Amino acid sequence: MKLILALSALSALPAALACLQVSGQIRTTAGPPSVDSSKVMDNGAEVCNAGGGVQIDQDGHFTLKCLPGYIYAFTTDGKQAWYRNPVNAFSFVQSVKPERWGCFPQTDEPCAVVSWNQRMFGCPAVSSVEAVLPRKTPV
Repeated sequence: MKLILALSALSALPAALACLQVSGQIRTTAGPPSVDSSKVMDNGAEVCNAGGGVQIDQDGHFTLKCLPGYIYAFTTDGKQAWYRNPVNAFSFVQSVKPERWGCFPQTDEPCAVVSWNQRMFGCPAVSSVEAVLPRKTPV
C-alpha cells in the first residue's frame, strides 16, 4: 500500500524542464505592433499559443493565452521574454531576426516583421519538420 501511495505521489509531480521551444512573429505598422503568431512547447507539449488569445499586460508586453500554471510574455520588439511553468520561472533574451516577406510593398505604410524560433534546455537539434518526416532507410 505504501508503495502505491509513493508511486502515485511521484506521478503527480510535474516533469523537469527538459526542452523549451518558443517561436513567434510580430508585425509593426504605422499603428501599434501586433502578434502574427507565437507558441510555446514545454517538454513536447504546447502550453501557450497566440491562437488562444494575446493581451497586453500592465507593463505593455504581449502575453499569450496559456494552460493554467503557465505564463509567456515578451516585449513588443520580441527581444526580451518571461516564462513560467508550474516549477520554474525565468526571463531570457530571444534571438529575433527581421523578415521582409510579411510586408506589403504596394502600400506606403511602414512595416517590419521580426520572428524567432528558439530551443533551450536540451532540446534535440532537429527542426520540427525533420522530426515529423519519416527517415528513408537505405535499400
